[in-house]
Amino acid sequence: FSNPSTFSTIFCGFSISESVPVFIPTQIATVTSILTVDPLNSVIINDVNVQLNISHSYVSDLNVLLTSPNGTQVQLFSNQCGSNNDINAVFDDAGIPLICSNNPAISGTLIPAQALSAFNGQVSQGVWTLTVSDTFDLDGGAINSWGINFCSPTPPLDVTKNEFSDLMIYPN
Repeated sequence: FSNPSTFSTIFCGFSISESVPVFIPTQIATVTSILTVDPLNSVIINDVNVQLNISHSYVSDLNVLLTSPNGTQVQLFSNQCGSNNDINAVFDDAGIPLICSNNPAISGTLIPAQALSAFNGQVSQGVWTLTVSDTFDLDGGAINSWGINFCSPTPPLDVTKNEFSDLMIYPN
């Protein structure tokens, strides 16, 4: 027999906001949308990715911020891409730098303006808030959809406690 070993797995789950669409008025305004993670789906965060779909002309008018249930704030992007329209992107610390496109202006898997790793170690349960500030009037839009992919390490199995004895294979 060899010495017992442990291993761990990573669990990832996607939560989507049900408080959409949220309309962005044609004057200077700040709007919010929430996403509630219930206790049954709660994890200790090891990685966060944010999926975001916003319709808006002049994306450079927008500042977008994500706030966790305990108040930690991370800016996803701010005042970028000039007069180009719309956002359909995933923000991920492992993404690529934001490069403006034509339509949508912001797309792909992108590195946010501030690291999402600021949420690591927090519990995902509670109300998450997406805040969109439109800093210039005359055009509006909508938060069409958004969601968060939470990843967390699961506790390692302890073979010394025989937690998975049914899976053990014994030599002849």
